Amino acid sequence: MIHLDQHLLSAAAGSRPAPGGIYRQALADSRRQLETLIDNLPGFAYRCPLTSPWRLDYVSDGVRALTGYGADEWLSGLMAWADIVHPEDIAGLEQAIAGGVTNRRKFDATYRITHRDGSTRWLHERGQGVYGREGDAHYLEGFIGDVTEQKLLEAALRRRTERAHSILDSVPQIVWSCDAQGNCDYLSPQWQEFTGQAPHSDLAFGWTAAVHQDDCDHTRSAWAKSLAQSISFEVEFRLRHRDGGFRWALARALPERDAQGRVTRWYGTCTDVHERVEAKRALAESEALNRSVLDSSPDCITLLSRDSRILFVNKRGPQAFELNGTESLIGTRWLDLLDPSNRPQARQALARAAAGETAHFTMMQPAANGVPRWWDVAVTPSGAGGSGDRLVVIARDISHQKQSEEHVRWVANHDALTGLPNRLLFQERLDEIAGSYAAAGEGFALLLLDVDDFKRINDSLGHDAGDSLLCAFGERLRAATRADDFVARLGGDEFAVILNGVGRPGEVEAAGAAILDALREPHIHGGRILDCNASIGASLFPLHGTGRTELLKHADIALYVAKGAWRGNLRIFDARMRSDMQNRMSMIGLAREALARDLIVPFYQPKIDLRTGKVAGFEALLRWRHHSRGIQSPNTIAAAFEDHGTAAAISDRMIEKVIADMARWRCEGIEFKQIAINAAAAEFRRGDFAESLLERLHAARVPPENLQLEVTETVFLGRGADYVERALKTLSSAGVQIALDDFGTGYASLSHLKQFPVDVLKIDRSFVAELEQNTDAAAIIRAVITLGHSLDIEVVAEGIETAEQAGWLTHKGCHYGQGHLYAAAGPAEDLPNMINSLSRKSGCGHAA
Repeated sequence: MIHLDQHLLSAAAGSRPAPGGIYRQALADSRRQLETLIDNLPGFAYRCPLTSPWRLDYVSDGVRALTGYGADEWLSGLMAWADIVHPEDIAGLEQAIAGGVTNRRKFDATYRITHRDGSTRWLHERGQGVYGREGDAHYLEGFIGDVTEQKLLEAALRRRTERAHSILDSVPQIVWSCDAQGNCDYLSPQWQEFTGQAPHSDLAFGWTAAVHQDDCDHTRSAWAKSLAQSISFEVEFRLRHRDGGFRWALARALPERDAQGRVTRWYGTCTDVHERVEAKRALAESEALNRSVLDSSPDCITLLSRDSRILFVNKRGPQAFELNGTESLIGTRWLDLLDPSNRPQARQALARAAAGETAHFTMMQPAANGVPRWWDVAVTPSGAGGSGDRLVVIARDISHQKQSEEHVRWVANHDALTGLPNRLLFQERLDEIAGSYAAAGEGFALLLLDVDDFKRINDSLGHDAGDSLLCAFGERLRAATRADDFVARLGGDEFAVILNGVGRPGEVEAAGAAILDALREPHIHGGRILDCNASIGASLFPLHGTGRTELLKHADIALYVAKGAWRGNLRIFDARMRSDMQNRMSMIGLAREALARDLIVPFYQPKIDLRTGKVAGFEALLRWRHHSRGIQSPNTIAAAFEDHGTAAAISDRMIEKVIADMARWRCEGIEFKQIAINAAAAEFRRGDFAESLLERLHAARVPPENLQLEVTETVFLGRGADYVERALKTLSSAGVQIALDDFGTGYASLSHLKQFPVDVLKIDRSFVAELEQNTDAAAIIRAVITLGHSLDIEVVAEGIETAEQAGWLTHKGCHYGQGHLYAAAGPAEDLPNMINSLSRKSGCGHAA
């Protein structure tokens, strides 16, 4: 990362004096340019304090593309870099960082992360320490890029190298290689098969010991000349055979050069040419050499007459045309063997070669089995002086390369899990379709779909179950749409469908109903039945927009309304929905303003011992002060509790204020028994939540026994349940009571009551309200009370409004109750009066 302010200020200081406004404008412009440059790099820049090296305090926008998590999630502290780094790579990354910081140099590290979508990606990080004036390191900063494709290519290269060695080891020739100085460092297994001698452990020039002594000098001389002049090596010599005699062999080598033309390596073969040398050494040797070279080539090499008839073809030639031998090709017109679609460009290449040029073209020649095979073809003149009397055609099979290119293009535009087009391809297709429909004056529909309750399934059953559900969802969605509709997975559990030619609301509703019916069938994974429902938001072209941004925005608003109304339904965008969205954003804004201006205040409602009528403690309830409307209930900022960061901040502020009230009451001698306070699920994502809470209590000199922590059942269900278990056990061991709020309304089970230290069960007010009218509600309350007695857990009933409700609950053995029958919630300063008033009502004097 570049220190923007320092660089720009330095530049400004060194320039000619100018008005301050110009300096500031130049600084701002330069900063925006640099930030734009960073945000458009294929990766992202970051900065993190060395005191918390896994927490980022700056990250550019590219982080979402590489990790699936947005910059806000990293900067809010919800995510730490160690959360996604592969466990096996953390130690190496830490070691690289420590070495760079200690040695005051840049460090490089390549490691794996787990992307938000569950896939593994390879990243390359290059960073450095940022040091203060005293020379101590304060920050790490650097740049991280995606090298997944490079890693895949390296793996592919290794496999290809292994295959190449396997092929080389199976050919009849001895294959060998040398370094730039001519020291032999590889002999294929054919060496031992031919000579009967194992390759020397130190090869160097030791291979010459197997050369006939009469041929040794000229072989060495030819090799020395090739090394000195960096020219190809070719020599015949007699080589010791395993039967004890010598046989003629032909050795050839070519130098490999670097970008500057320097020889870096030699590769060669050694071929047994004994019979040909013995039969007719001069001519046979030459022919054998040419044939050997041509036949060992992976390319199809064909010699043509001026009228394009085949005079010679190497062994690869018949294979290319799927024929058994070269005899059937000799005399055949080369053009006649090609697919008709390839003949025009092939005829043009022959004409250019006949004129003395070298011509290149690429063609696709279908194989007999219908699989396309791609060839890179070069046609060159071969007559004396380049007259074109003979033409050489060299065709190289590049099918694998083409397939790799196509695969790379497919991977870049498709979702690896479901095989559906990804967001990138979807956006391109949406732009194309919008343009074509605008020109035709017709309409289409855009659907956005979210899998209902996907997060719960993913968190509670694991990513395997979530991935299985997403695959099934994608298959059913594809099957439920028409062939000309476009289906894509945008990321996570979000899918999209473009319904071609569907432009009226009634048609969209019918198509949506068919899709929902197809999705509704349960999906079975690992013996579990998973619901496969979805919520759908739709926008129409051109009614709700003519561009991608408008259509997506309006479909997203409709999807939000569909999810908020009830699950498993479709909503088509309506202008009134925009106001609902604005109201939600307004709630979040009010909550954030209340936090910023310290307007959050706790109100306290007493909890009554139903057996004695005494005050048994209080529950701290959230309120906030509006500048004109006064004290407001949590319902006015309800949407804020869906935002994890805001919810955690509100919970933290409430805990801070309640502890402060408790400390003050203790100093004033007010005996308040125990205060219950709710903790947001997002709080438990901090690994030190329990320790931090106990430290706060200790600093305020408030005993942990004075605090009761209320949690909802949802905190047990996330994949971070192990953090929750550790935090609750730590708090319970210290004396803090744990209450399970709204019991019976969620997904908690008896196993959770065994796994987690639960001291109190709170019966939700919705059951108490229906106690006298609904027999099911009464049955549920009786069951919870019985369960509490059985497990030695206290039971608290919320929302008691009538004496009849209180009497029924007391009769059934409920321990405690709270509600407006006893007192409404009030501010901290009302607590002493509330205690005195309730004590007088109970006839028991002052509540101790």
